[in-house]
Amino acid sequence: VANTGDRPIQVGSHFHFYEVNEALNFNREQARGMRLDIPAGTAVRFEPGDEREV
Repeated sequence: VANTGDRPIQVGSHFHFYEVNEALNFNREQARGMRLDIPAGTAVRFEPGDEREV
């Protein structure tokens, strides 16, 4: 997942990853119905230019 935007993007544990900000570049079809595998109530922050595997 890469943040191609110019602002940080934060994604919470409850959010359907398919629906996140369009500045996050990844295969959305593979993410349909998925959420991040992180503890409930937490979030992951993607800084501009960040790229990471989730």
